[in-house]
Amino acid sequence: MRREFVPTADDVLCERCGYLLNGLPPEGACPECGLPVAESTSASPRQPTAWESGRDRAVGRFQATAIAVFRNPRQFFRTMTAHGDTARSARFGLISLLPAMLFNIKAVLMHCAILHILYGPPATAVWPILLVAVPLAVVAGWAGMYYAVVRLTTFEARYWGMRLPRDVVRRAVHYDAVHASVASLLPWAVTLVYLCFLIANETAAGKWQQTYLYTLSLAVIASAVYLFAMYATAMRSLMYANR
Repeated sequence: MRREFVPTADDVLCERCGYLLNGLPPEGACPECGLPVAESTSASPRQPTAWESGRDRAVGRFQATAIAVFRNPRQFFRTMTAHGDTARSARFGLISLLPAMLFNIKAVLMHCAILHILYGPPATAVWPILLVAVPLAVVAGWAGMYYAVVRLTTFEARYWGMRLPRDVVRRAVHYDAVHASVASLLPWAVTLVYLCFLIANETAAGKWQQTYLYTLSLAVIASAVYLFAMYATAMRSLMYANR
């Protein structure tokens, strides 16, 4: 059911169930679920990510943060500060997306190579265009997708009365971008395996074209489902965050 109001940044929510805790003493408990008020306020486990701590070298901070996101996404987003420097989290997201974009570019170009082998060479001018157009399209695709995700999530959260302001969603998406590389790996692997098979035995591989296309489609769908599941985990873990 849609809420009649959206909690403000000053409202204190129970981080387990979202109940409004305004005015309750720190030693009290949530009337809805029984979670101690302190665990949503003064004793909250939320803290800056390793990437934002600044205590180690950038490589070490990135590695520690990426491992934490992979190991237990729910725990990571339940203990991450909801508010913070989006510029720093954006740098983390960009670094995380680079391998994913590389896998995508390689997959698309290998798929074009497969079509080249199966159906004959394209016009001479096509390949130089592809080498420029494919990377640009991949970068634009990821940027557009994340822009739309942030906008739509913020809009939907406001509609349903959830406290997910744009900066919080943006930070979550930046850290969730670690999963993009995993999602991009499967379609790349399917394309690579079939291309190698095609090069080794074009006649035999040609009979498996339909199977390859179905497998590639399933890989893309599985990757999209995985990305959505990780995104949903991040949003559910942050929609009641107080800080």
